[in-house]
Amino acid sequence: MTTPPARPAWPVILTLVATMALWGGTWPVGKVVAGAVGPWTAALLRFTMGGGVLVLICLLQGGVKGLRVRPALLPHLFLLGATGIFGYSFLFFTGLKTSDAGRAGLIVGGIPACIALCSALIARRWPPPLAMAG
Repeated sequence: MTTPPARPAWPVILTLVATMALWGGTWPVGKVVAGAVGPWTAALLRFTMGGGVLVLICLLQGGVKGLRVRPALLPHLFLLGATGIFGYSFLFFTGLKTSDAGRAGLIVGGIPACIALCSALIARRWPPPLAMAG
C-alpha cells in the first residue's frame, strides 16, 4: 500500500492568515463605517454584500442547484438571517459608535468564555476540561 504524496502546507497557512486578517480588519473598518453611516444602513450593506458573496459561491460550486432550498426551511433561514446576521451587524455597528475598535474586539473575543460560564451556571452543563483549557 502506498501513501499519497504530501500536499504542501503553505496554501492552508495562507488561507488561515487571510482569514485572520479579514476578521481582524473587521473592527477598524467597522469603526470607520459606523462613523460614516447609521447602524441600520451599515448592517444592510454588510448583509447585502455578504449575501451576494455567498450566492456567488453557491453558483460557482453547484450552479443554480446550489441555491435550492426546501420551501419548508425558508422561514427558518429568514429568521436566522434576520437575527444571526442582520441583528448582529446592527448591534456591532451600534456598539462601535460608542466604543473603540480594540475594546470591541476584546469584548467579542470573550463571548465563548461568557457562554461557557452561563451554560455552567444556568443549565448546569460544565464544559469538558479540554474546552476549559481552551
